[in-house]
Parts: sequence; structure tokens; C-alpha cells
Amino acid sequence: MKIDVQDITEGLAETPKLALPKPRIRAGAVTRVRTDWSDVHVYIFSPWVRRLLVERKSLITVQGDLLPLLVSRQFDGVAATFGSKVEEKLVQEIMCSSPDLTARDLAARDTEHNFRGSLTIRPSTLNTFVKEYAVLAHLQDEAIRTHTIASYMFASREIVTRVTAAEGSANNMNSCLQVPQKSFIRSNFQTILLPGANLGDKVTLRSTMVGRNCKIGNKCRLNNVIIMDNATLGDNVVLQNSIIGPSCTIGNNCSLNDCQMASGFEMSSGEKAKGETFS
Repeated sequence: MKIDVQDITEGLAETPKLALPKPRIRAGAVTRVRTDWSDVHVYIFSPWVRRLLVERKSLITVQGDLLPLLVSRQFDGVAATFGSKVEEKLVQEIMCSSPDLTARDLAARDTEHNFRGSLTIRPSTLNTFVKEYAVLAHLQDEAIRTHTIASYMFASREIVTRVTAAEGSANNMNSCLQVPQKSFIRSNFQTILLPGANLGDKVTLRSTMVGRNCKIGNKCRLNNVIIMDNATLGDNVVLQNSIIGPSCTIGNNCSLNDCQMASGFEMSSGEKAKGETFS
């Protein structure tokens, strides 16, 4: 759960304000607030990976130690990832108690199987399993980490800027920035429209990304906006510094500034808002 705390207004002796979404309160959820954590990161591991961290004391960091190990040993199996210093009995116990792994029966093998730099399973243990895993990752030289709405907006603008600047020079374009075919890129206005986006007449877009199959009505004005897939905007809609979730609907003559809209939200015509979240 991510909670935003309002910054103290410069020159005013105000206490930072904690905003809790009303739907979460109505649902009866328990919320605990701590003041001793800052910029917290959360990692979700499979049970066997958590045991791997416990058994291999040399794994200090996720980026520098754990991920390179998982990538290099993914085709050799879990046993090879634990290494020869971990007892075979313990590794087999971990493997058999991890339902998230894919098991491959070794009963058909009649020869000794050697794991690279790891365990040796002999014909006497052919009833055991070699459990394999795959690491799906995209490695690149740089990345932008976002943990607030403001930083997410900045990162999106940065990506749009790079994509529009690289148009026409695909050979020099980082592969992770390549947009789908049939996307429409407006370099002069730093705007990207993904396939299926439909614009009405006299629409003004600046520093904006429009998702797939979106419909934008006539005479809309969008500046620094992210519109996710399948959203629909009516006529004369004005959006500034806002994020519109997938499958949202905004009626005619609406005006939003510094707002966020959750997936599937429907806004009636004529609404005006600033600095609000709709869910």
C-alpha cells in the first residue's frame, strides 16, 4: 500500500497531512502508520529463494549478488543454485516443499547427472526431482525509479521525450523505448498515441501519452497527461498534469488539474477538480 504525505507548505507552520483513500477505510481494512521508515522498497520472493538467502551467506545484495546468481543458474536448476556447500538433504527438502517450481521426473535417467559446481544425483536417487526455474528480466544500463505520483509523471515525460527525439533514428534508439507499430508520434508536441487511439476535431495534445483504443472527443486540451488503454473522453475536456486509468470515462466539459483517476471510473459531464483522486 502506498500512502502520500503532503509536504509542508513553505512559510507556513503546517503539519504534514496523511491522506487515506475512503474506499479502503469503508472496507474495514487495518492501517498501521510508521514514522521510522523512509523510501521503503518491497521485494517478493518465492519460498525457495528466501531459503536460498538464508543458506548462502555470501548473498548480500539483491542487484549485485542474488539476481546474477539466479540468471546464471536458471538452466541448471534449483540444486545448482544452492551450490555444493549446502547439504543435499536440505536442498531436496526445500525443492519438494516448493509448489511454485516446475518438477521434471528423473526416473527415465539411468546415468549419473552432474550439476555444474553443485550436487551429484546418482541412480539410487532417481525418484527425486530436478526443479527448474526461469528468470524473466530486461537488463539495461539505466532506469528511472518512481515512488510518488510526481516522480511517475516525470519519468513518463522523460520516456516520451526520448521516444519522440529518437523518431527517425531507430538504429540509435534503445530497444526498451521502441513503441508498437502503427503508433502515432508527434515530435513537435512530445506526444505519443498508441495503436487504436481515435481523436476528434481540434484536439490539442502536449507532453501526453495516449493508450491503445482510447477515444478523445472534439476540442479537448491535454497537457502533461497520461491516458491509459480504452479510456473515453467527451467533448471540450481539459486535462492538466493528470493520470487517467484504463477504461475510464470522462463526460463533456470536464476540467481536471493534478488529478488521478482509478481504473474504470466514470465522471459525469461538467465536473471540475484540482488535486483530487477518483476511485
